[in-house]
Amino acid sequence: YSALTSTSYYFDDFVVLGDLAADNGQHAGTFAAYRAVDQNIVVADNTTVANIWRRIYQGINNANTVLASLRGVTFLADAVRNQYLGEAYFLRALGHHNAVKYWGAVPVVQAPVAGPNEAGQVARVDTARVYAAIVADLDSAERLMTNQRQTRQGSIAGVRALRTRVLLYRRDWAGTVAAAQSVLA
Repeated sequence: YSALTSTSYYFDDFVVLGDLAADNGQHAGTFAAYRAVDQNIVVADNTTVANIWRRIYQGINNANTVLASLRGVTFLADAVRNQYLGEAYFLRALGHHNAVKYWGAVPVVQAPVAGPNEAGQVARVDTARVYAAIVADLDSAERLMTNQRQTRQGSIAGVRALRTRVLLYRRDWAGTVAAAQSVLA
């Protein structure tokens, strides 16, 4: 969860830049990175955008580390371990979804990455494969979680809400309606 609280992610830039790019907001300050996004002239050296990428993939790597580490843990009750695993799948799905929303074809990282050299070897995949990985993670998350509704951690309701958003982005209208109804239920 720590990656989500970064000023480069949900705490600020990720949300603001999305609104600027969608014309839901307007830049009226001195931050050049925000102005570039508002004017649709983002270049590769935009550090604010690069930091969003880093934080998203830091969160994905954190989730992968939890998934790899918890599999053999025996000192936790199965329900607790499964909830943690489900939350990690949920957070990985959220990270991949946020990345594909911003950049389209992105790397799907499903194992911990040790460092920059290893990260540099991960290739982008087409959006269909990214979304297939996201849906698979959401399926795993929902199957493993026991918390129905939470406001500060992953829950079954959160998984269903994210699935609704994913299906909406995929233009699966019938699936979106069914997923939204499962959230409301």
